[in-house]
Amino acid sequence: MKKSNFLIVILLFFSLIVDASLALMPAHAEKEEIKLVDENFLKLSYVCEEEKDAVQWQVKYKCQSEEGEQQRLKFRLTDEKDKTIDYPKLDNLIERDGWLIERSFSKKTEGQLTFKRNHSTKKLRLYVQVDQQKKADKNNKDIEIQKDILERTEPFILEYGKTQKKTATTDSSERKKETRMSSVSSEEFIGPKINEKKSRNFLMSPASNGSSLMYRSSYQNKEPSYKEDAGKYPEFSWQPAGQTNVINHQGGLSNQIGWEHEGNWNVERDDFSKSYIKYGDDADNANIQIRKYAQETDQPDEFKIKLNIRGNTTYKPGVDIVFLLDNSQSMISNSDIRPGDANRKDNANVAFEKIVDELKKINEPTAENIRIGAEIFSDYSRYQSWGGNDTSQKRKFKLSKNPDDWDDMVSEYKRATSNGVTFTQRGLQEAKDIFDASPSSDRHKLLFVLTDGAPNRSWTTSDRGITNLEMFPDLKYFTNFNKGSKPNYNAGSSLHSNTERMTTSISPAYNGVINSHITTTNSTAMDLKNSGIEIHTIALKLMINYLEENIPNVRENQIRGLYKMSTKKANATNNPLEDNASDFHFYDVSNGNDLLSYFKNWYETIIRTVDKGVVTDPLGDMVVLVPGSQSMRQIENGAPLFEAEAEPNILLENKDRQIKVDNLNLSRNQEIEIEYKVRLKTDDASFVSGRWYPTNGRTTLEPTPERTTDLLDFGVPSVRYQKKNFVIPVKKVWSDEHQGTDDYWGLRPDKVTATLQSKD
Repeated sequence: MKKSNFLIVILLFFSLIVDASLALMPAHAEKEEIKLVDENFLKLSYVCEEEKDAVQWQVKYKCQSEEGEQQRLKFRLTDEKDKTIDYPKLDNLIERDGWLIERSFSKKTEGQLTFKRNHSTKKLRLYVQVDQQKKADKNNKDIEIQKDILERTEPFILEYGKTQKKTATTDSSERKKETRMSSVSSEEFIGPKINEKKSRNFLMSPASNGSSLMYRSSYQNKEPSYKEDAGKYPEFSWQPAGQTNVINHQGGLSNQIGWEHEGNWNVERDDFSKSYIKYGDDADNANIQIRKYAQETDQPDEFKIKLNIRGNTTYKPGVDIVFLLDNSQSMISNSDIRPGDANRKDNANVAFEKIVDELKKINEPTAENIRIGAEIFSDYSRYQSWGGNDTSQKRKFKLSKNPDDWDDMVSEYKRATSNGVTFTQRGLQEAKDIFDASPSSDRHKLLFVLTDGAPNRSWTTSDRGITNLEMFPDLKYFTNFNKGSKPNYNAGSSLHSNTERMTTSISPAYNGVINSHITTTNSTAMDLKNSGIEIHTIALKLMINYLEENIPNVRENQIRGLYKMSTKKANATNNPLEDNASDFHFYDVSNGNDLLSYFKNWYETIIRTVDKGVVTDPLGDMVVLVPGSQSMRQIENGAPLFEAEAEPNILLENKDRQIKVDNLNLSRNQEIEIEYKVRLKTDDASFVSGRWYPTNGRTTLEPTPERTTDLLDFGVPSVRYQKKNFVIPVKKVWSDEHQGTDDYWGLRPDKVTATLQSKD
């Protein structure tokens, strides 16, 4: 009896332990799925699971095109300081500039990202973009890639230990009520369309940085095609005359389906007319031409590789340039000007005239490749500013292809009397009006701002602002300014600052939230960038108001405000709170005499089709680089030679497994040729005689990495080495005869193996 009672107690005890252990099991072990987006065209969710030494994060995604277009997903994961995390290797995604990008476009895609972080990571940020590929139709022969059709700049916040409370959320603790949180249903929005009004954009940040319009691709990549039936080699191919162990990819036109039909040509003579992949509307005068081919050498396992890149001057579809020229009183001030030096206005006049003269050299009025407009601005007061109430004065010049009109702009700015303070916000709006008056969706829009000081006038607003990390110094974006109607916009205000005397800072803060005229000005600049206008700014010997000279870091902050007004470079990697002047199209000119060279640099940036380009050329798995064989030269074809600062660099990376060329700058007909040799690994255990092996991995050109996201593929050659068959006679002589009988002991095997060994 006692034993039975004891057994019952033991069983009850273990039962309690089991029940308690089940009750104490942590909730996160259930892998609760948190939904971020739940729409017909995009589903996004994540789960976290605790492991012994780490936490496993898993992001699930599913994207379905509702219009039959090809799409591609892009992800970026950052930590709580917005630094990109280390990604695992994923088969269906490639890493590029901090983004995980799907390898190809498709109508439907589904997958997951799985990675581990230590237990201290409680929150991650997930940025999501969708690119859409629009196929050519009868009315549009070009194939267009629409970048970031979601137009959402704010990240999704992934939290470890979070329970499911809402869908399509952002970090409410950072933005609170000011951040608009969109969760658009399929009834309200059927598929993302890049040209829809912003009110219908899916999950769009309240103040986008304009990247969806600013950094769209200029070209549709013409992707090479390969076969894999006897190794891997180009599907559409040509071979050098008389050479059978190399096979190269054909050239073609980017805006046409198919490839050229050049079967072979003689590579022994330089021929710069064949097998190029051409980008641009005009096949006879392409914007960019690239090719890559292999040829045999006197060594059967060694091959010469050549890459060619040819540039041009920007022609099609054309560029519209508006100059926003500061004409405030400080432009003629002698403050900070050394004796004998010209003042700011004189420097600006010389530089403006010079840049217009340079633009004339590449202008083709019949083609309308370049149109120029201008706005002369100060404070827009009726009695002080140029063009205020004097009809003989002109401040606004519409876009024109006529060089005579350009000369009028130069002359008028020269004779314009500098007066008044700096109402940059209105100047930006007036410049936008110039672009809008001559609409053309396919032309590139460039606004060039020349100023000597930060703004000190703004329009009033009742807006409380929306949190946006791109803004500065107040991290808020403002709209609903009381600007009136064009062309008679309202006057500017000091926004009730106590000083009322031309300061950039506002004290006390306007409406309790605006501490600087930079904030309001950059809000309007954001609107311009959102509309597709690329802003370049030169700060010419920045003037600091004497009332603000004792403010700590005043110059640094005003410079930061001016470069944040400019367009951020497409390849900038710093986050909005840590970016610097070099991340933007901005130039800080401390010596007025240097202004001309800055103008020249800007001019070259906008007119050449390859600017600060990058070629990335990894070697194929079955080849090695012949040491010291790499070289680079400019083709002598009558085009101007490279200036010293524009010369490209050739580099070896990844233990000589990758060739990289950067600072590649090519204008009209300028062409560069990269050459090197590779050797097949014929001693490799996996090498197969006669099999085609690619000489390289994916080889690409980024023609304008600071201004676009273009990534253009070279065709990759393949090579082979066919070992000659030879016969070595082998005869086995037996020594097993006894008493006249062969194999007397019966020890001969059924077969004999002869082994051939090589010795060094």
